Amino acid sequence: MFALARMMAEDGQSAKAFDLCQTALRLALGDGKLAARIRSFVNASVPAWHFGIVFDEARNAAYEAALRNGYADRIRVIAKHSSELDAEVDLGGRADVLVSELIGNRLVFETVLSAHEHAVRDLLKPEARIIPARGVVRVALGHDKRKFPNLTHIAGFDLSPFESLAPTAADYAVGDELLTLHSDAADLFSFDFTSTKHLPAAETSLDCVSTGGEINGVAQWIALTLDETAHYENRPTPGKKYSAWAVQFYRFARPIQTISGQTSGSTAHTIESRGECGPTPECNGRLQLA
Repeated sequence: MFALARMMAEDGQSAKAFDLCQTALRLALGDGKLAARIRSFVNASVPAWHFGIVFDEARNAAYEAALRNGYADRIRVIAKHSSELDAEVDLGGRADVLVSELIGNRLVFETVLSAHEHAVRDLLKPEARIIPARGVVRVALGHDKRKFPNLTHIAGFDLSPFESLAPTAADYAVGDELLTLHSDAADLFSFDFTSTKHLPAAETSLDCVSTGGEINGVAQWIALTLDETAHYENRPTPGKKYSAWAVQFYRFARPIQTISGQTSGSTAHTIESRGECGPTPECNGRLQLA
């Protein structure tokens, strides 16, 4: 059962793989090692924030209250992956509105692009409203005032090889007082969520012009266009109020002293298999006068 779950996960059928893992856990009673392997696989496959949604008692209670108070004829949950839905059989016709929670700190991830393209193409009316309509990944040069330990000298040991295990990016609150921007914002990727066109893996690069001072990384955040009038952006601003999405900071191997007008390059890519995107800074001293 567990082997089948792994095969389903590799085939991109995460929901079925998760269900099979739950069945495998029930069958693995008494086999502690196998149960540990299954749990480890599930934990690695399902992002932690999913569990918060599943066990969000307030959200679930609100949904149940809506059903109890006269909305049961308007709200229906279809226990299928969207790719398995038939517009006529399951929905009674193509839909007028698509509201999707496809957003993460890097804008899109978890193969949402292919799922969203399918929904727009096969489940919606041509004039359907799609929310959000567009999204942009934005970046800027930045400086993080936090002091990170030098692993070269730890109690007489050189532990610098462990630096390769550090996360690619750190998540910071939008109002973090220790993070400041040192360039104008630049659009790294733009997505039109109303399009049915398939988006293959892609790579892009751009130069950010420094406003001067020390920089030690690239800050990345998102901007959303919900419709013609509603826009949202979690641009990092010291003291700004809370945002549901974090700013991601890609730290350089070493800080760089700049003067106003210098440029620094950043490369980014989208990964089709995982459906996420984010910058991979490649500065390390590569600065040129604009």
